Amino acid sequence: ALFQYQRALWIDEKKFYAQLGVGLCLFNMMKYEDAIYALRKTLKIDSYDHITHYYLGLSLMAIDDNKNAISSFTQSLLLDPDNSNTYFNLGKSYYETGKMIQAREAFNRVINIDAQYGAAHYYLGLINENIMEINKAIESYTLARENSSEIEDIHYRLGMLLYKTGEFKKAMEPLREFIIYKPNNIRVLEAMGNIFISESRFKEAIDTYKRIREEYPEKLDINLFLAESYYKLKE
Repeated sequence: ALFQYQRALWIDEKKFYAQLGVGLCLFNMMKYEDAIYALRKTLKIDSYDHITHYYLGLSLMAIDDNKNAISSFTQSLLLDPDNSNTYFNLGKSYYETGKMIQAREAFNRVINIDAQYGAAHYYLGLINENIMEINKAIESYTLARENSSEIEDIHYRLGMLLYKTGEFKKAMEPLREFIIYKPNNIRVLEAMGNIFISESRFKEAIDTYKRIREEYPEKLDINLFLAESYYKLKE
């Protein structure tokens, strides 16, 4: 396809869709610097195309030029104001540059357009957790998990926040799901072991602590938890 678009440009270098096609092909080939060059040439032909601004923003994000990506996404939204994907990537760009207020506004716009946009709920959870609004973070992660369960980190963050706030029963399900992806995560295994003890599920606690000891023999305090579990099991 790239060759065909380039061939069309040899005939007419101001052919908009051919120039856009070159930019999109280069983007899909992950040749982001070349894509940026091609998409900027496209905008010289037609500066009012929201798709070109959007993919220029994505290409700039890919090379960590989030400042200019923000400008491209903002321009795209002026031309296509109800695009949830554009708002989402605008939010990510703001997030990466540390502009949390603007990021939160962008992600809220996403879920106003599409309430089931799980990744936007996830980023709202990250922002809320970062500013210590824990209940709001739990709410955001819960919605993210309902709609985008493929994002591994959601299960970890939701489970650990619930665990830290004493919601042990609610914490166990996301922690179990996360451990499928990362079976040797020591923080999650320790949390699960402690939950098992709190629920008097001592055999499961013993199995969990043994698993930690096998993976992390240098973690000597696990022997204390194991001893406690064996003692309570005998009671």
